Amino acid sequence: MEMTAERWKYLSEYMREVFAREDAVQSGVMARAERAGVPRIEVSPETGKFLEVIASIAGQGGPAKLALEFGTLAGYSAVWIARGMAKDGKLITIEMSSTHAAQAAETFRECGLSEKISIRPGRVLEVLPRIEKEIAPGSVDMVFIDALKSEYPRYFEAVLPLVRSGGVILFDNALASRWTMDMEPGRDADRDTVDELNRKLGSDQRVIACCVPIGNGVTMVRKR
Repeated sequence: MEMTAERWKYLSEYMREVFAREDAVQSGVMARAERAGVPRIEVSPETGKFLEVIASIAGQGGPAKLALEFGTLAGYSAVWIARGMAKDGKLITIEMSSTHAAQAAETFRECGLSEKISIRPGRVLEVLPRIEKEIAPGSVDMVFIDALKSEYPRYFEAVLPLVRSGGVILFDNALASRWTMDMEPGRDADRDTVDELNRKLGSDQRVIACCVPIGNGVTMVRKR
């Protein structure tokens, strides 16, 4: 059956209605953040729910206890992740924009998650080495990556040693952003970088990989 744009729109709305209804706080996060100048590029609710489910099973025998996020925006995706984690779990999220970080802090306060989520300001590749000094190698259960697409390959190599065997890494925008994967190669550098990474992960013997066609696509790998 052909997946037309109309059919995909209907199915996305169906998934959102059935599985990913936002609560009152979640539904107001991006409207408030947009008024402060944050762009509306958050994950879809159905992608958020998918992250919550993964967080609820990503730990050793249960929910994730330690997770990382690259790219906080206004904290929308972090709320989904944190709600799926263990009660004593900790999410560390990295955000290079001070405006976005301030909005995320307000989001976490509104959701009662300020103690569970720690925001680290700065660029991922500059902040991650400092985080490495705080946590043990192989201690991270889950990583969600939604920052600079041009740096996705470097994020993967940098964070892989921190992830435990059996832990998961998820990349948003695996199939689309301002571009779509069916575009001709060479027209968008980010599209080509993500395509190259997807292909690499699909054959990387260090991980088991798949891509879930939800939202803008999520590539997920499980570390062997």
